[in-house]
Amino acid sequence: MSEPAPVSRTTPAAPEWFANALATRPEESWIEIDGAPIEVLAWGERGQPGILFLHGNGAHARWWSFIAPFFSAQFRCAALSWSGMGRSGWRSAYSPDIFVAEAIGVAETAGLFEASAPLIVAHSFGGLPALRLAASQPDRISGLIVVDTPLYDASTIENMPNLRLREHPLYPTRDAALERFRLTPPNKQPNDYVLDFLGSTSLIERESGWTWQFDPFLWKDAHFTPDLDMVSQVSSKFAYFYGDQSEMTGHALASSIARRNPAAAVIAIPEAGHHVMVDQPLAFIAALRSVISCW
Repeated sequence: MSEPAPVSRTTPAAPEWFANALATRPEESWIEIDGAPIEVLAWGERGQPGILFLHGNGAHARWWSFIAPFFSAQFRCAALSWSGMGRSGWRSAYSPDIFVAEAIGVAETAGLFEASAPLIVAHSFGGLPALRLAASQPDRISGLIVVDTPLYDASTIENMPNLRLREHPLYPTRDAALERFRLTPPNKQPNDYVLDFLGSTSLIERESGWTWQFDPFLWKDAHFTPDLDMVSQVSSKFAYFYGDQSEMTGHALASSIARRNPAAAVIAIPEAGHHVMVDQPLAFIAALRSVISCW
């Protein structure tokens, strides 16, 4: 008896706004920063005010492909894949300073400084180099929006456990890999069309199968300090967005940020977890537009 034919994978139906955003194709390029090729996506005309989008751990520049096009009529937008993530090159070692250099190098090369210093929108881990940049080079940014970045006081940081590092599993087919794609922590809303897009753009084919693009040992020697006191060092316009159902941040952290930086706009995105742009993409876009228009 013959084996049944494999069932072809069905792509989830996406709403029109999402399809239209992805149809706004970015410029794609790579620039070399300290020996590593860095993937860059850009939307909008040069000469407009700039926005630099920074993604989180294990993600890549295309996490902004359905967000940045909503701003490209008025802004020159760019997103990078950090070294060790996306289609950027890997390094033997990573550091906070190298990620700051990548952010500045991409902003310069993409033309985000041509009108004025750019805004930065940074999700999760991306908020750590963004905060470091805002504190150390305040003249290089005009405003900062940090999105659900976990931050801790000094005593908590000292007792944080080490990350488990291990090789990525290999899957025999692309579809088999996509079936295993999950967000950590899990998404709060069943937006399968977003998850399908993110999973599809997170894979790479190796000789022996399909696997995830990011360097599994990126954090082996990298030391990033998610210090809550960094927010008090931000002198530029500053906003902190968080998912009101996020397991990684929450109302207590938001209150602490507001106390440390009273000028900050602290905004909860309803019915969103840690991955705010996945759970509530349109609410996230609306909140970004509202804050940016006030600046």
